[in-house]
Amino acid sequence: MSRIHTLALAVALIALAVPCYATTRDSASNKAVLDNGIPVLAQESDGDLDAACVFINTGSAADGKDNAGLTSLVCQALLSCHPVGKYVPPAIRIEQLGGKAGAAVQSDYTCFTLVCQHKSFGEALVVLAEALTRPECSDASVGVEKDGLLCRQGLREDRLMERAYRAFMEKSYGAEPYGLDPLGVPDTVGRLGMPEMHAWLAEHCRPEEMLISVAATDASRALKQVADAFGGLQKGQRAVKGVPKAGQGSPVTESRTYEVEGSQSGAAAVIGYTAPPLGSPDYPAMKLAEALISGGMGSRAFRSLRDEDQLAYSFGSLMPPRAEVSRLAFYVATDSDKVYPAVEAVQRAVKELREGRITDEELVRAKGAAVGEISLSRETSLGRAMSAGVFELMGLSTGYGDYVARQIEKLDRRDVAKAAERYMDKYTLVVLKPGRVR
Repeated sequence: MSRIHTLALAVALIALAVPCYATTRDSASNKAVLDNGIPVLAQESDGDLDAACVFINTGSAADGKDNAGLTSLVCQALLSCHPVGKYVPPAIRIEQLGGKAGAAVQSDYTCFTLVCQHKSFGEALVVLAEALTRPECSDASVGVEKDGLLCRQGLREDRLMERAYRAFMEKSYGAEPYGLDPLGVPDTVGRLGMPEMHAWLAEHCRPEEMLISVAATDASRALKQVADAFGGLQKGQRAVKGVPKAGQGSPVTESRTYEVEGSQSGAAAVIGYTAPPLGSPDYPAMKLAEALISGGMGSRAFRSLRDEDQLAYSFGSLMPPRAEVSRLAFYVATDSDKVYPAVEAVQRAVKELREGRITDEELVRAKGAAVGEISLSRETSLGRAMSAGVFELMGLSTGYGDYVARQIEKLDRRDVAKAAERYMDKYTLVVLKPGRVR
């Protein structure tokens, strides 16, 4: 369950003419459009490692119930480490160049990632481009990756928090595609094969569906390397049918509690509320609300759960950045007899937040935690490339993270209380306890 990082950039567009692409530029980044229509973001990054994120404008929410897990299977198979004959898989070729490739599947989008030494970045980009546009994965490699996907599903069942969060998403969104598990389920994954993968590739690995974001020690050089690697990709030659997107996720409209089958020992709970999408005027206030409740050891709920009452082994939160309505979810792992008292401690902290019972010290601490998270996201080349790409893909400025940080600094307790009152009323609560319960 990965978090999407934020990024601080200032945008001042200056048109430049470059032979193979048209470019706009500011002091920290280049924005280009390749001749085939692929948008490219390039920014400077310190260190010896360059990074690239190749975004595909579809995610697990578009798989649908019948093909749940298809996007995850495609990502694994394209980068498969399973060799057939003399064929060297892309992931191994990139490792031989001193790099590492991966993929992240989110509800709204898919992102193939590459981190590589500066000297080999261009060669690694070519390998990644070939993997996405001229895949050579075989039935054997697809079979191996299907088995791997099924193993990941099984391993996740043994992890209380992952199981609780998956159940929470399913219950909170109901039949909506945001509630689908990105890894799918055994029945759907078992039915998938090469025909479904080829259809996915034809539909999505096209310039019209792609965005590339890079962070490198030499942004201009990296921009040219991207053009060399991906510039030959042709636009779709056929009329492409409309692909079902995630659609607007519904808010939580009623408070409901679900008890589901857990493990042999231990318990976990996830309680979640409606959260605004990226770009919403309320997004900064809700990020600050999250930090007030769960942002570090100084937060009120953390003190109650881990220090004063010792109600939980683990406590944290997730607020997935989405193009549509999201969720702010708080999770706890504890003993079976403490799970409901732990949930009550979280609910008590939410109630105090909605009533504006926030001290100056808590507000300052939470602002530091929320803004610090934005700053820390810029520490790696991959984080910089990822953040800029996500914002651009969702129709926001690459400097949106900086905007959020500035807005957080301006907020007072009344602003946070109003946002909490608006969003943190109704909730979905999922409790995992030992054995099967009703």
